[in-house]
Amino acid sequence: MTAHKDAKKKGSEISKSTKHFPKVEYTLEMQPPLIHLNDPTEFILHIIGSHGTLFERVKFTDHVAESQSSVAQIEQINVGNIQYLKIIPNVENILSRYNMEKLIVTRTLEGREIYNLLKKPQFSSLIPPKLKNYSVKDRSLLSHNDSNGSENKESLNLSLPLADKYVFGVLAHENLEPPISYHLEFSNVAVDSINT
Repeated sequence: MTAHKDAKKKGSEISKSTKHFPKVEYTLEMQPPLIHLNDPTEFILHIIGSHGTLFERVKFTDHVAESQSSVAQIEQINVGNIQYLKIIPNVENILSRYNMEKLIVTRTLEGREIYNLLKKPQFSSLIPPKLKNYSVKDRSLLSHNDSNGSENKESLNLSLPLADKYVFGVLAHENLEPPISYHLEFSNVAVDSINT
């Protein structure tokens, strides 16, 4: 409980400074899907992160049959690594028996975060030698394959860590809980390098 209280205190103390952090995308996948007539569709999301806190209304408007989940996306301040999360229905007296089983939250990484990861020994091998002298701090260096580039540019395909993925269990429905699992999501991207 002490660690939980300390995290809440830390989050509240530094939440004022989050204005200076750029926005990132959060994708939420809730299981089972919200497909019944009385199921809530709007929730209040509370996140305590390593850089601050986030309170946000989220609406689950898309449903994915393959993963048996409902999906919501928001663009908000980057609170860093997610330490605790709670999600509650934004309704009163709703006649619903919905019980969340799992919530998967994917947070995109800033260019600065990718840059810091790639400086670590376990990730440095992801960068080809010809790109070692370039900084990937600027996320604009990462692009989709664009044939309209300059002739002196070469597009290199890399697999880079671009997002954090967190899994929360049933207790995160109406209770602040830490994630039950976490991993980095890698994606294939094209990086432009200048031939010299």
